[in-house]
Amino acid sequence: MQSTIEKNIEHLFLRRDKQSQQWEKREQFLEQYGTAQQLEEFWKGAKNYLTEYYIRNFVNCLFSEDINDNSLSYYREVLQSLEILGEYNQNSVTLNAEDQQCEIKRASHILPEFAKYRPEIKNFEGRKGRCHSLSADLALFVGGDARVVTGDICGKSDKAKYLHSWVEMTDAQGVEIAIDLTLDAVFLKQDYRDIMHAQVQSEIGWKTIEDDRYWLEPLSEITWKTYYIFRDEFKADIDSKHPPEFWEDEK
Repeated sequence: MQSTIEKNIEHLFLRRDKQSQQWEKREQFLEQYGTAQQLEEFWKGAKNYLTEYYIRNFVNCLFSEDINDNSLSYYREVLQSLEILGEYNQNSVTLNAEDQQCEIKRASHILPEFAKYRPEIKNFEGRKGRCHSLSADLALFVGGDARVVTGDICGKSDKAKYLHSWVEMTDAQGVEIAIDLTLDAVFLKQDYRDIMHAQVQSEIGWKTIEDDRYWLEPLSEITWKTYYIFRDEFKADIDSKHPPEFWEDEK
């Protein structure tokens, strides 16, 4: 009979056909975590990351118009097996964990005017890899206290980190929310940070972005990602080299 750990490892490297294993990755993993104790320690740390990885993928599939039903079914079955999937439809999903509920809503449904401006957010292929630019677009579009937040988030484990941007703001009911346009999703701010294991590196308000356009746009080599992380250093360097009147024609 398989142990719980063996079942978990088998599930971790199961292909989407749910019949075959990713053997090369599995062998590499077992070389690093070979003993039962090492596997137990790994699984304790990894299970939350994996659960939240599956949550993100389910939301991404559910809120996409161009992802096939097979992918959605796969992630739905995983969340059902974990007994955390509540009610869901094409515009929202409820998750249940440890006597707490987390509701995730579809951003293009909540923000229809922005969805008209950027219809590509409804499709996975249209929004994939565009977190930095779409976050700037959204913050500038909604105004208020909207700000672009940039930091590391995690994939399947704490080793699979990558830099990501999203928007945080206060909604009409006074609730702090986070909007991730690469998922077309709206979360409560803290739910989002927890699910993503977010480690924030910068927060830049929409008004700052608007005010910085006079020097940012002429410097086309500066990407949004670079701007979010090094904005203060860029601004200080530019101010030290050019007097304010240098930019008058750009404002």
